[in-house]
Amino acid sequence: MMNTETKRKLNAMLMHDFITAIEAQEANSSMYLPMSFDDRFNAIIDDVYQQRHNEKIQRRIKIAKLRYPEASIANIDFKSRTLNEGFIKQLGTMRFIDSATNIIIQGFTGSGKTYLSCALAKEACKKDIKTYTISLPELLQKRSEEKILHRENKYLHKLASFSLLVIDEWLIFNLSEDDIKFLYELFELRYNRVSTIFVGQYPVKDWHPRLGGGAHADSILDRIVHNSITIESGKTNMREIIDSNKYKS
Repeated sequence: MMNTETKRKLNAMLMHDFITAIEAQEANSSMYLPMSFDDRFNAIIDDVYQQRHNEKIQRRIKIAKLRYPEASIANIDFKSRTLNEGFIKQLGTMRFIDSATNIIIQGFTGSGKTYLSCALAKEACKKDIKTYTISLPELLQKRSEEKILHRENKYLHKLASFSLLVIDEWLIFNLSEDDIKFLYELFELRYNRVSTIFVGQYPVKDWHPRLGGGAHADSILDRIVHNSITIESGKTNMREIIDSNKYKS
C-alpha cells in the first residue's frame, strides 16, 4: 500500500496521475499482486502515458475550436452522399499535411461540408497536429480588431503557424482590398509549409473575381489551388436528413 508520505511527495512533484494509477492497482489487487514488480511498474507507466496523451489530445481539440467537436469520420453517412469513403479515410491519416497539400471542400448549404472539415480537423488533433478552425468572416473581424491594437502582424503569424488551418464560409462575402492583401500575406507564409482546408459554396472557378480579380487574386489562387485536393460534398441536404431522423426517433 502506498503510504501517506509517498503520496505527499508525488503530489509535490505534480505526479497526481501516478497516484491514480497506483491506487487503481491497489483496488484490483487480485489482478496485480501476482505480477512482478517490473510488470506492475510498466502497467503504471502505460496508464499514466495514456492518461497524459488523452489530456493532450483534449487540449488540442479545445484549442482547435471545432464547431462540431463530436464530429467523426466514422459517423459520416457515406451511403447518402457521393463521398468516397476510402478516400476520406485516407485523408484522415493526415499524410496530406506532410506534402503541405490543401483541401477544398465545396458544396451546397446543408451538405455537410463543415461537419466533414471538423471530422478531419479532429483526426489531426488526435495525431497531435497543431490545428485551428475559424470562419473567414470571423477571421477578418478578428484581424480588424487586432489591427486597431497594432497586433495585426502577430495575428497573421499566429494563423500561419498552425499545421492545419480550417477556414469555413470561404469567400461567402465580398472582400475589401485590405482583406485580400491580408489573405495574400497569410497564404504566402503558409505556402509549401503547412496545409489549409477551405470550406465553402463556390467552386474554384468563381474564386478569382471574389478575390478582387487582380494580381493578388492570381497570387492567392497560385498558392492554394496548384497543390490541392477538391472534395464535392454533394447535393444531398444532410441537415434535412438528420432532422428527419430525429423526428422519427
